[in-house]
Amino acid sequence: MKRYCPACDDHHDTAEKLCPACAGVLVDDDEASLLGSLVDGKYEVLAVLARGGMGVVYRARQKYLGREVALKVLRADIPRGDEAARRFLLEARAVSNLKSPHTVTIHDFGVAPEGFLYFVMELLEGRSLDHVMNMGQRLGLHRTLRIVLQVCHSLAEAHALRVWHRDIKPGNVFVSKTREGMEHAKVLDFGVAKYADLAEDLTTPGVVIGTAGYLSPEQAMGEAVDGRADIYSLGVLTHEMLTGQRLFTGRGPALLLKQIKDPP
Repeated sequence: MKRYCPACDDHHDTAEKLCPACAGVLVDDDEASLLGSLVDGKYEVLAVLARGGMGVVYRARQKYLGREVALKVLRADIPRGDEAARRFLLEARAVSNLKSPHTVTIHDFGVAPEGFLYFVMELLEGRSLDHVMNMGQRLGLHRTLRIVLQVCHSLAEAHALRVWHRDIKPGNVFVSKTREGMEHAKVLDFGVAKYADLAEDLTTPGVVIGTAGYLSPEQAMGEAVDGRADIYSLGVLTHEMLTGQRLFTGRGPALLLKQIKDPP
């Protein structure tokens, strides 16, 4: 059985529940199930762009306008009443309220006749920051500052609306080029965002939310967080952009412990 690990972005031919490489939770790899189909009578699915713990992002063409968009679909094996489904809805709600030019734009949201949830985002042309940094070079001071200030623009608006992203990392920052050739950064994936004013907190106390290498100490301990956790994670990301090295290395619980106790 082919399964996918969102934590290490790898596929494994196994029936086990945990990833053999990083011990992350594996999900069924049904990414190709929508290729060539017409979602909700409006979006023709063209290709797979990315996969995650909650859904798959496709390149699609909007039928009546003819424009290409990014279509994010909730994984088929997640019931609509499940916590992940509610997080999916929260992500659509969070991003739809954000107007910063440095936050990805949502165009549409709906429930397909087949019963799955989806939302439609602008299609970005460029590369995620992790792909930029995987070229093995430091980004330099001025380039780093330009990108980081744009991420700050996105987070400042989100924090003003009392929305904490909680998963700032290279894979959630996308870099494209303007017509003038300048780099333009956008923050993606508010799938684990937290609304400070939400009556129902979907986070179970003690559960670690976010990506281990970029967590604030309070996140690593499973404690309540606010916007300062995003600032810490952005600091960790900035360090990596400038030096080409992770602040902490390791896997699983050992990496979390380093985030809590070890000096950088």
